Amino acid sequence: YRLSESPQTVRVECYGKDIGLPAHAAPALRFALESESFKVGDLPGELDDEGKLVLIRRLVREGLVALA
Repeated sequence: YRLSESPQTVRVECYGKDIGLPAHAAPALRFALESESFKVGDLPGELDDEGKLVLIRRLVREGLVALA
């Protein structure tokens, strides 16, 4: 994957797709992509619990994160 950030968005390019997320999701996204194992509640940043779940569901659906 390739991660790029702007003041408004953070983008992940992977598997031929370009996934755009709000910039405030960047800390949680980086943590999820760089950590081998974590709990959803451990994600850093400004996302509330619902936002964290939405992010992880999207990453699972895109094949970037696997549930264990």
